[in-house]
Amino acid sequence: MSKIANGYKMQSVVSDAITGKTIATKDVEASDKANVLKAVGTLASEVRTVLGDTAPESAKLAEAETFTSGSLEATHQCARRLKRLTF
Repeated sequence: MSKIANGYKMQSVVSDAITGKTIATKDVEASDKANVLKAVGTLASEVRTVLGDTAPESAKLAEAETFTSGSLEATHQCARRLKRLTF
């Protein structure tokens, strides 16, 4: 994620795990912090489509909402804590 003049830009690069070859690159933008999480859901849906998911767009977006937060900062803290967990 990077800050741009009119908000935030997120990019996902989808690569073949064996060859390392880039399959697709997807970008989304959010006008402000309040819209970043929604944009991430849209990005996830686009990546799922590239990977062959044939579920309807509405279903993919609904599944993207399984994690909700009204705060980008809270999401960041949650991600940091999850990263520290060992399985």
